[in-house]
Amino acid sequence: MQKAIEKIIDEAEKKFNLPREVIIAIFESPYRCARKEIAEAKEKDEFINVRFKKLGLLHVNNAKIKAIENARRNRSDKSD
Repeated sequence: MQKAIEKIIDEAEKKFNLPREVIIAIFESPYRCARKEIAEAKEKDEFINVRFKKLGLLHVNNAKIKAIENARRNRSDKSD
């Protein structure tokens, strides 16, 4: 992990008096949720935009959808 992230986790651990594993899970959970939502979309109409508070918006457009579809196709070709 990067030093800046380590520092933030250490500070949060002390401030909230929670175990390190819990703090890491809290920091990572929005990204896991976004990844899950994007991965579950099967059709173009199912893709959603994901907004992270104070970070920004993951906007879905046709180019990104094609890239995701190509990555899925390549992944399935390698597993065969």
